[in-house]
Amino acid sequence: MEEAPSLLAVLLGLVAGAAGVVYAGIVLAKSADVIATKTGLGGLWLGMVLLAFATSLPELATAAVTVLIDAPDLAAGNLFGSNMANMLILAALNLVPGSAVFRRASLDQALSATLAISLTAMAAGFVLLAPPLAIGRFGPGSFLLITTYLVGSRAILRHTTAGDGGGEEAAPDDDGGPAWSLRKAAGIFLVGTVVVTVSAPVFGLAAEGAVELTGLTESFVGVIVLGVATSLPEVVTSLAALRIGALDLAVGNLFGSNAINMVMFVPLDLLTPGSILAAVDPVHAFVGLASILMMGLALGAIALRSRRPLSLLEPSSGLIILTYIVAVVIVMGWGG
Repeated sequence: MEEAPSLLAVLLGLVAGAAGVVYAGIVLAKSADVIATKTGLGGLWLGMVLLAFATSLPELATAAVTVLIDAPDLAAGNLFGSNMANMLILAALNLVPGSAVFRRASLDQALSATLAISLTAMAAGFVLLAPPLAIGRFGPGSFLLITTYLVGSRAILRHTTAGDGGGEEAAPDDDGGPAWSLRKAAGIFLVGTVVVTVSAPVFGLAAEGAVELTGLTESFVGVIVLGVATSLPEVVTSLAALRIGALDLAVGNLFGSNAINMVMFVPLDLLTPGSILAAVDPVHAFVGLASILMMGLALGAIALRSRRPLSLLEPSSGLIILTYIVAVVIVMGWGG
């Protein structure tokens, strides 16, 4: 009989992984801002594709580990839960004094938000439908998700490069980040990506240990523990981007991460005998719908561009935070 991990081992695993992604998040934000400026692609597209992919690697690595140890509900909970956590991060960023994220973000963020909402709705729908069909090792949901993402991201690229891209010029900082060459920025970005990738699997193993120690369901630990823990790169990266004035990079990173999280169900199908979306608990469809509501609230706030003074009672952020809390309570009570 396999011995259960100790509480100390679980905590050390979570802390060690967090340390790696915090460091990576800072360097990823600075290097991505330089790449966005020097290539002319703009903060919105770089944030929703390149930066979002890098900061979503913990979700992919962690989900892969949990699938390999036969815990698919941890993997699904991690990806759907991370979508909710990312919107919680966006709501919190909007409450940072002077940030006014919803008011200042480019209206083109509606494109990345719409893509993320569409992909999440598709994934949640396939969880509910649980179709038994499969082509090779891929379920029908995987084909629809990857096709929609590729078409959507391509359309957004064409739109942003045809205009101003919704990007900002990189603001000078004390570290001389904007003075980096494109090659140096790309190298630093690669280093940050490697650090995130190496640190990420620790989360999956530690979370499985938490399940054994606490007796909590895999769905709950996936949604809450993994969903929040693997969103640490988004927290650090978005805060760093906000600090250097790359607002659209920060917002695009969060919406883009939500889109990429759903695409990550595609490679996970390679690790399961059938579609992973058809094999997990229906609670994940509810979590997906909750994240869609949170994204819709954020999208509405950006589109309306409220001129009301921000406060801790700012309605858009407050509604997003309330939605997260209610969803967590429901997940905790799901299945008795």
